[in-house]
Amino acid sequence: MSKPLINILTRTSGRPRGFKACHNSIINQTYPNIKHLVVTDDTGSIKYLDGVTKYKLINKEDIINKDITKHTNPKAGRYSPHNLYSNILNQLVEEGYIMYLDDDDMLKNNFVIEEIVNNIVNEDTMLFWQMRYRSGRVLPQGGFIHKKPILGDIGSPCVLFHSKWLKYATWDTWKCADFRVINNLYKNIPNKKWIKKPF
Repeated sequence: MSKPLINILTRTSGRPRGFKACHNSIINQTYPNIKHLVVTDDTGSIKYLDGVTKYKLINKEDIINKDITKHTNPKAGRYSPHNLYSNILNQLVEEGYIMYLDDDDMLKNNFVIEEIVNNIVNEDTMLFWQMRYRSGRVLPQGGFIHKKPILGDIGSPCVLFHSKWLKYATWDTWKCADFRVINNLYKNIPNKKWIKKPF
């Protein structure tokens, strides 16, 4: 049986301890076919990126200056140009499935990716699961099964989708961009599967 490629996409900047926990949770996975793709805007961060599959150093000012959305606030709140880093990460993906995991997130145990892969149905199915904060709070809430994503009740580390759907995963520069990306994927990917478990 083939083992599909899982691309894990991470934004980091000047947070070596958080990134180390995130990266270690990835490289310790029992699943063998994973690429860890990273973007940073901080030259100092490069020294702690050893072991990632591929990374890209970007200039934050260039990103902001090229941002065509900064004067068209979609009433989403705070301006967050670092969201655009996820679009650069998307460009590093060549094939396979995509999962977003920032440098303040980590996988729960060494079997997470294997369990997620065991739930993959096909390239036209989006997977959803839960995440748990250090406080114990879990998102999405218990009743999320078979329901449309809700703003404030889901985060970017809660989904997996195939790269063929990347055109629906364009991030904007406003707070809660991850929800809008997830919601757009939800609207366009025909099939969904929910796993009621925090990963």
